[in-house]
Amino acid sequence: MFPRFLFAVFAVAVFLSPVSVRAQAAQTLDEAVRQGVLHLQNSLGRGRRVQLVAVQSENREIGELVQRRLSERLVNNGWFVVVERDGEALAAIEREMTRHLYMYVCEETELAIGRQLGAEFQITGRMTRLGQNWELYVFAVNVETAQRTTQRTVGNIRPDPSWSGLIPPPTAAQPGAQPPAPPIFGRPPNRGQPPAAGQNPSSPAAQNPPPGFVRGGFVRVEGGVFRPEGSDRYVTVGGFDMAAHPVTQGEWFEIMGTNPGRFRGENLPVETVSWFDAVEFANRKSLRAGLTPAYAIVGSGAGRTVTWNRNANGYRLPTEAEWEFAARGGIVCRGNFAFPGSDFADDVAWHSRNSGGSTRRVGTLRPNALGLYDMSGNVWEWVWDPDGGRANADRTGPAGASAGSFRVVRGGGWNGPLFAGNPAPRDRHLPSTARSDVGFRLVRP
Repeated sequence: MFPRFLFAVFAVAVFLSPVSVRAQAAQTLDEAVRQGVLHLQNSLGRGRRVQLVAVQSENREIGELVQRRLSERLVNNGWFVVVERDGEALAAIEREMTRHLYMYVCEETELAIGRQLGAEFQITGRMTRLGQNWELYVFAVNVETAQRTTQRTVGNIRPDPSWSGLIPPPTAAQPGAQPPAPPIFGRPPNRGQPPAAGQNPSSPAAQNPPPGFVRGGFVRVEGGVFRPEGSDRYVTVGGFDMAAHPVTQGEWFEIMGTNPGRFRGENLPVETVSWFDAVEFANRKSLRAGLTPAYAIVGSGAGRTVTWNRNANGYRLPTEAEWEFAARGGIVCRGNFAFPGSDFADDVAWHSRNSGGSTRRVGTLRPNALGLYDMSGNVWEWVWDPDGGRANADRTGPAGASAGSFRVVRGGGWNGPLFAGNPAPRDRHLPSTARSDVGFRLVRP
């Protein structure tokens, strides 16, 4: 059935900056919406054709309520022409979604929908609980250029009788627990519920994870062409299977018989493992599965040399290009979210402002469009590439520099900030480095 909320509209555009609003006097939702629309008037000017996109919230009913109030204000203020959603327009939306994304909409497709409907700007927002009160963010994005306006943040909104009954009582946060987030625009492309952590989303068993630690099911990533962040050229990657989440401590112990982690829990990502440790784990896992190891490892300690056998069928680290292509959603969703899977960091990533000072259970936040979890935050992830810059002449299946003292990590960790507009942070470490914010995930050819 066509998602009900699309009858109202939308796309996502975001730059979340920390804004302190707790000192403001409590205000009503209507006043907050009025301030948001005034900001849009000042940002966009009079007479603009706008399309309203669903307001996100941890509470679906609250999001829909704010969306209705915002829509009413936009229609009645006389400044904007709000694009009508007639039957023909809805049919165009459905065709676009079916053709591109199997009912899961990323920003690239939403902008195309906005252009089809004749909108100049798409307007969206988010309603977030802050203690007993709430905070509203409002944004607009130009459908032609994808340029986003500055956000308007209105805080300290008190529930009034018309919507206070929609709000469940706040619950104490438990380590590793997170309330299930509603989908942004629809379901990921497995055409069912998001896969359980560690399960292959194409498997019927994905709805019922096994007891004990979660095991790394793999997600198919079809090959394609994309332009890496910060690069002026396009690269081509072939198809591969990628683990749905980082390697857990339970998986590590099963193969290696140890647990190097600073934070202990079988479903926490393994960390405090070096790049050398990661390739050794990949080889041992391959041998246990009867596969040909991907790596030839010579020597010991920090002086080890590792050679990649590209013809092997065993487990290995992703290349940097493969990792970023998958993080951005591959050919399913071509990387226009601010973070892998969402424009809001808290939807998809454990970082310094929400992690509580430690790693968190894998797979508890929203996946990206491919069904991959924790591609932002929780732990940085080792990739194969030596760090020699990204200007690699090999545009097909690039694997970084031919040599280098450092190895690349991607994605960000539990103890650092995440910035919108940088969907896949990048850093480098010596391959012998082991840190409590660095782990890895595996791929297979």
